Amino acid sequence: MKKITALLICVLLIFQTGIMVFADDETDEVPCDEFGRGLATMTKEQWDAFNAKIPMIVDVKPNSIALNRTEESTENRTATYADTEEEVQTAELGSEMTYVYPGQSSGGSVAPSEFPLTRAVDVSQSLTFPPIGNQGSMNSCVAWSLTYYQLTNNNCAIRGLNAKTASGGTVNANIMSPRFTYTLINGGLNVPTFYDEACAAVMSYGAPSANDFSSAMNTSNIKGWCTSADTWTKAIYNKPQKITYGYINTSSTVNSETQGVINLKRILSNGYVVTIPTFVNSFNYTKNTTGRVWGCRYASDTELGGHAMTVVGYDDDFWVDVNGNGRRDSGETGAFKIANSWGTNVSNYTKGYVWVPYDALGSVSAVSGASAKRSPVFSAYYFIEPQKDYTPLLVADVTMKTDKRNQVAIELGVSDAESSEPKSMISAVNNYNIAFNTMAKSLLVDIDNRSLLDKNFSGGNGNETVTIPFDLTPVIKKAYGSKGFKSGTTLKLYVKVTDDVNNGSSVTLNDVKITEPITGREKECSDKTILTANNNSVVKTVDFSISPIVGHSETQDITVMFNSNIRESSLSGNISLKTPNNSAIEPEYSVNGNRLTVYSPETENLDGYESDTKYELELKPQIKSLGGNNLINDKKIYIYILDDFYVYW
Repeated sequence: MKKITALLICVLLIFQTGIMVFADDETDEVPCDEFGRGLATMTKEQWDAFNAKIPMIVDVKPNSIALNRTEESTENRTATYADTEEEVQTAELGSEMTYVYPGQSSGGSVAPSEFPLTRAVDVSQSLTFPPIGNQGSMNSCVAWSLTYYQLTNNNCAIRGLNAKTASGGTVNANIMSPRFTYTLINGGLNVPTFYDEACAAVMSYGAPSANDFSSAMNTSNIKGWCTSADTWTKAIYNKPQKITYGYINTSSTVNSETQGVINLKRILSNGYVVTIPTFVNSFNYTKNTTGRVWGCRYASDTELGGHAMTVVGYDDDFWVDVNGNGRRDSGETGAFKIANSWGTNVSNYTKGYVWVPYDALGSVSAVSGASAKRSPVFSAYYFIEPQKDYTPLLVADVTMKTDKRNQVAIELGVSDAESSEPKSMISAVNNYNIAFNTMAKSLLVDIDNRSLLDKNFSGGNGNETVTIPFDLTPVIKKAYGSKGFKSGTTLKLYVKVTDDVNNGSSVTLNDVKITEPITGREKECSDKTILTANNNSVVKTVDFSISPIVGHSETQDITVMFNSNIRESSLSGNISLKTPNNSAIEPEYSVNGNRLTVYSPETENLDGYESDTKYELELKPQIKSLGGNNLINDKKIYIYILDDFYVYW
């Protein structure tokens, strides 16, 4: 791991809220009122309940992206931080955050990380950030911010991918589809959606590329879900690790020294972006000294226009003349850059972006002569922690038919093969009561008790048969994550489909097929009877023998047993481990009789086995026993680390 010269800071988590700055474009700009918003109003109690179910960020460590920024601009480091002779290690991509989980107390036990910061960062200029999107009149801002901007960028940052649009306007294959998320949570209507529901959908299903499910939205195509099984499968591989949040203390004044501001700047410096909930119709604007950027000096004390936006950068030297006296006063310097989803030609925006002064994040201004009446723009930011590589352990392809998808709920379960009842079951109901990090949920959400469209899966009328793949990894983790299981273990997988309304519509469970993506092995349910549910539930089961060696720790060592004692001298050069980036390394190992132990690797490419990721251990035929016998062919052993399961919901 890389080491850098430390820049000392102290870490203290503080509550967050905010005010914004916007930028001017051309004279023929489209008024803001022409565009949809779409963040459904949640009470303080609802936000508190949501935050109580997900981890809270208490510290951020620098990664290699932050290190490179610092090395390229050592003369432009934030003045707050002083160089020392101490050395600090960078964190691996995807492992930068320290969290307090629900039910835990920080208790001041988290030691602050040393993190050098430059005076400005703009992730929107990175290849990882997609072009500015346009939600038009659709109330889909949550899906645009969470899926299109944040999931796209954060996935690309950790995976080394490019999200910029290619020449000719072709949509980049690495850009995630906001329509996939929006259609799952909007009930088939152009309505605002709740932030927690969008997070649940992204955590449960991931998202496909906009190439596979177009981002373009209109009143017609937002009624239906994606009905391509292949696209649903592709979406699974983009599932994040976690949805988390952080606060900025907005109870008084806010500046560059506020810890919540520092932690957010650290996240941006690491190459990531975050989503913020705000009330965009409550902003008041003013130009900064450049004459082209509009700065929001204060927000009104009303809450109008619930909207989700994306923080993409910061500038410690950005100046907005808050009190309008023409002088650079204390508290007027420093701002966050925000991306909106209203296109690139909107009033008070510059190419789709806006700036929010640090001072505007506090309920009280630090600027002399500023108005005392104000409301912070955002109180929390939400972060998608991406995964370098994700491979589901098992996938269940569920084929069903109905004319009213709003009556359908799915439950997934698992047990030992000899059992007749599931050891673990992840359930859902029709009001979208979804468990984070699980696949089981109702397949529709009732928004504020509004009548949902009685439509089939694609948003039309009449019975429709679809196959939807579900990631079984979460339910297996819930049952076996604390201990894992060995290669060859046979599990009984359960799929329960419920139609909870007694009427003329029903749902049929036609078939279930289990796939092991690591090996490509498949097994269909032996019971080919089409089961019909109408105000009841039906269940199909499939027994499946797990192929890979499954561990339960990121530092798991793997032991392979031969039929006879191994000649150790024959192992050198004949053992290789294929990592997620398709590179092959020779891992460290030891021999004890007929037992070959392959240790968790520690290289620049891999710092121990990563959970939910496919590895291939290859043993070549040149490996011999003490009796002279050797392997007939190459032997491939699949390794899959089943991490402990943490229930968020």
